[in-house]
Amino acid sequence: MTSAVLAAATVHEFAHIIALHSFGAPVEGLRLGGLGAELYAGVRRLSYSRELVCALAGPAANLALAPLVAHLALSLDIPWLYLFSGAHMLLGAFNMLPIPPLDGARALYLVSAYFTGPYIADRVCGAAGISCSTALCILGAYLAPRGGMLFLLVALGLFFGAARQFGIAIFRRSVYNTQHGQKIGKNPATRAEARKIRRRGVQRGYERPF
Repeated sequence: MTSAVLAAATVHEFAHIIALHSFGAPVEGLRLGGLGAELYAGVRRLSYSRELVCALAGPAANLALAPLVAHLALSLDIPWLYLFSGAHMLLGAFNMLPIPPLDGARALYLVSAYFTGPYIADRVCGAAGISCSTALCILGAYLAPRGGMLFLLVALGLFFGAARQFGIAIFRRSVYNTQHGQKIGKNPATRAEARKIRRRGVQRGYERPF
């Protein structure tokens, strides 16, 4: 099972790297954490749509390969290949959760930022992450006495990561409001300007991991 998960993770990260390379975004580093690998890339000058493609490339590769590997296992009658199919399906679905720093959260941020601007998108992403991770913690608390302690630990890790991101989003918004004396979410002209700036590929001022 370990080899199946590692293989799925390798495919996942290579899919991100290929997408980034195709758009000319340099890969700046790879960090291994408790929830897996985090790929850091110079995506500041990518448009929303291109960065969205890069963010979804990893989960899409896993979800696309899962049925193909299962079909191969069935056609060749190789039962152990089902482990690789399950690993691809599990990793792809897990990374689509809207919880930072997973790919689903990044995709939600990019879509939200396109329509509302980066500051509101930060808060939307943080709130979604806290909601989903709280639900996972409740499920983990139910499963823990039944052998699901690892699930609970992962859920708690996701919850603290989402809470941290939500706190950072609130801080950024408060700093922006203090400096500019206006709320970007209630100013249509500001939201439109934010979208124009992002489409031109001007730097956002910070980066997130895939």
